[in-house]
Amino acid sequence: MTKRKQAILYSIVGILIILTLNGCSKLMELIERDQYSHQETVLQVWEKHSDLAQYSGASWDNFVKRVDNISLEDAKTIAEENVDITFFFYVKGQSMYLNTATVKAKTNPMFLFGDSVFFSGEVWLVSASGLADTYLKQ
Repeated sequence: MTKRKQAILYSIVGILIILTLNGCSKLMELIERDQYSHQETVLQVWEKHSDLAQYSGASWDNFVKRVDNISLEDAKTIAEENVDITFFFYVKGQSMYLNTATVKAKTNPMFLFGDSVFFSGEVWLVSASGLADTYLKQ
């Protein structure tokens, strides 16, 4: 092998080593970032109660908040990020009207598709066939 070919070969090997080390460090950054993101993200397991919602005649003192016109995934995210929220119902039907003093004291009694109502503590569920589903944190 000539000295010129040997120099070229050493240059190529050196470049490959630098690219590999740089690539490895970038890969390690991505792995570390991914590890941290998994540590920060808690995968919540939900217990779904189909066609049930919080009873309008029950005390709504455990009402946390209401968010209108959101996706089910957004509702789950909101609940996961708030340790006080233990369950919520999600309106899946066109509309639901809960015209009682306990509901009116906390929020507008008219609920439309995509509205989510969040609670803490104990649940008191009642039939809401075709109108809403309730999700409990596990």
